[in-house]
Amino acid sequence: SLSRFLTSMLPIVIVAAAATLLQATAIYVGQRVAVRLRKSLTRRLHFRYLSRNIYYRMVLMDGRVDNPDQRIVTDTASFTSAVPAILCGTLDQTGGALGTLVPGIILGFLTLQELGWQALALAILMSICSTFLAKTFIGRVVPLVFRQDRLEGDLRFAHVHIREHAEAIAFLDGHEQQHRSINLGLRRVLANAYALAKKRFPLNLAVNLSQGISNNIAILVPAIVFFAYGFPSKNADGSPNTPSQNASLFDNAFAYLSGFTGATMTLLSYSQTITRLAGVTNRLGEMLEVMDDVQAQERIHTFHLAGSHEAVMIGDTLTEPNRIALADVSAYTPDNVKLATRISFEVRPGGSLLIMGPSGVGKSSLLRVLGGLWPTHGEGTISRPARIGRDGLFYLPQVPYMVLGGSLADQVAYPLSDGASVPLATLDALLAEFDLAHLPTIEAAARDAGEPLNWDVVLSGGEKQRLAMVRLFFHAPKLAILDECTSAVNEELEDVFYQKLAASGIGFVSVAHSVRVLPFHQQVLFLEGPDSYALLSREDAVARLEADRAGNLVAEPLPVSLSVL
Repeated sequence: SLSRFLTSMLPIVIVAAAATLLQATAIYVGQRVAVRLRKSLTRRLHFRYLSRNIYYRMVLMDGRVDNPDQRIVTDTASFTSAVPAILCGTLDQTGGALGTLVPGIILGFLTLQELGWQALALAILMSICSTFLAKTFIGRVVPLVFRQDRLEGDLRFAHVHIREHAEAIAFLDGHEQQHRSINLGLRRVLANAYALAKKRFPLNLAVNLSQGISNNIAILVPAIVFFAYGFPSKNADGSPNTPSQNASLFDNAFAYLSGFTGATMTLLSYSQTITRLAGVTNRLGEMLEVMDDVQAQERIHTFHLAGSHEAVMIGDTLTEPNRIALADVSAYTPDNVKLATRISFEVRPGGSLLIMGPSGVGKSSLLRVLGGLWPTHGEGTISRPARIGRDGLFYLPQVPYMVLGGSLADQVAYPLSDGASVPLATLDALLAEFDLAHLPTIEAAARDAGEPLNWDVVLSGGEKQRLAMVRLFFHAPKLAILDECTSAVNEELEDVFYQKLAASGIGFVSVAHSVRVLPFHQQVLFLEGPDSYALLSREDAVARLEADRAGNLVAEPLPVSLSVL
């Protein structure tokens, strides 16, 4: 009867459809969990990494964490995909650990009913031994997984380094050296990969051996129990079973025990994924520990000055809105090399200071100390505004930073995130003043062609410095730190820049090798070594330079403008 057949098949179809839907839902939920977990973890890492210059101190000063970019991007992606894969089975059709654990518990209970506690205990003992064996081998594999991730990151960074410095390498015909360098990195990656494969071999052997034993256990244990102790009667009167009844009992016991041991082996089969997860977890955990350690080294205290504003002490830096100052500061490099001893000076809005000295004496390094990037070891106090930008502090380096993928307005607005805050009239006027009126045309042509514009490549060194000058005057700070910021521009534009600085009332501390910028500064700090410096007025600095030149200590001719000071 077709109707009876369809009626009897209906429960099977419903169960199959429900199982299919449940499995697909579990995979979908696992994938959603992976995305949400990656979003949450990556945002948290971004927040920690970019808080209070932790990224600078961790990468350039601490040095314990290799390739933080790889850890935040690649390792986080591996971690957040592995966890749902284990729990929900997003990478296979097993249903994951949760989908395996629940049926395993049910089958274990049925095994207990059919075969007794001895059979269940034997299966559990086998599972414990297999897990212990796998754990032993996993512990040997994890350090190599950790090292493999580091070596892969180093190799990728070497390729990025070649891309970023392609022109310099090409000019010097350095491709053979680069070839040897990246091949050396590749050999290290492959050598560790071979070692990792050797360590994984016994792990895979242990897993496969355990699976083979579990398949045989599912046959041997029911056979031993039933043939040694007899088959329990299924009849109400206790009469012996028929052969078909005994076969049914054996089949049920085999199915239950096979399912139980299979569930435990499925959990064990995740050892490869767990190994990978352990490696990336170790790398992420190490980075978070270093972040905590770096942040703990920063001391923060808040108090009130005699004035109306609140001052915050961050390490040895006192945040004050209207001055840049060092008070008996001894400066050190991150490697604990002393740069200067008990230096004191002060610059307020409208004031200016030029730092001079021989190459390598630590002029730019002193600016890093002034900016709070390098330590003072508690010797002296640094004062500077906490606010960056308008009515605060601004910094112009020798090689300005260009926003990746940003518009021309974004370059000017940086570090603000919205280039739309730059009025078009203001932008055009500042660009024209520093001979950059052609840049909007370049941007428009790239936009019309639908091509991204990499300003770091498009602009020359001088254009980048001039665009940084535009950036400075757009933000209109009270105070500025200038580190060789005019080294790539011509003298005419250099004069325009310093004259506009003086007219705007911005106080500034600058570093320069050339004495021609001296007329634009009110004070001069001569650095002569870690234990010697001289702070002079502009007039006294001119007299000193003239005396040094007369004694042939200064080879560079003094600018004519110095004679009128």
